[in-house]
Amino acid sequence: MAHIITLIPGDGIGPEVTQAVLSVLAATGVAIEWETHDAGVTAVERSGHALPDELIASIRRNKVALKGPVTTPIGQGFTSVTIQFKPFGVRLDFTGYIQNDNTIRLHVAPEVSALDFANALTLQGFVVPAITTRRAETDVELKDGQSFAIAGLLDHRATTQLSKVPGIGDIPVLGQLFRSRNINKNNTELLVMVTPHIIDPIHTTTPVPALPKITTPYLDPKSFDKTAPGNNELGTSNEGSTPSK
Repeated sequence: MAHIITLIPGDGIGPEVTQAVLSVLAATGVAIEWETHDAGVTAVERSGHALPDELIASIRRNKVALKGPVTTPIGQGFTSVTIQFKPFGVRLDFTGYIQNDNTIRLHVAPEVSALDFANALTLQGFVVPAITTRRAETDVELKDGQSFAIAGLLDHRATTQLSKVPGIGDIPVLGQLFRSRNINKNNTELLVMVTPHIIDPIHTTTPVPALPKITTPYLDPKSFDKTAPGNNELGTSNEGSTPSK
């Protein structure tokens, strides 16, 4: 099975350095498949971004990248502050493969992230919190209907909040009476349980649907003629008459 690695050749002497590294890796005999992407000035000239979205997606998918020297444009001074919103919370990525023996092979990657104001950054009056991330990644093989669980994503947090009366709270000894401290402790653990099922609607044998039923029965001519108005006298006279010889 070949290992997929993101390759960033770079610019300037970057391609030469990258080619020398590729020659050394090829001599080891390890099967490696390269996904080549541009970055830096070369990417800016082509797409207008130093780090294109396809490059970031490739690094996230492959988890490993080989980068040569890259010329990165750096702005001089700060004229404005731009905040980029990052998603956080609980995320579960999984990819399923059905093997020949109907075994389900799952690649599961749960991730939990939360805002961390303890390591926040303040820029021009804006408080930008950091993001703490916990993630796990594994491969499992199951039969249809079997279940498995992933645990161990623990989070232990302790928050201390101190409040005091201005002025009086700073007085030694006596100021302790005008201070309050609130300590919050939070312990969480993420448990992921998965039960895969194989659903094949194309090859599933479905029964033939039943024919529609008639809600109103057909008309019976014999019973209708006997019960029709005006036919009672006609029916009596016909039954009482004797055919002539």
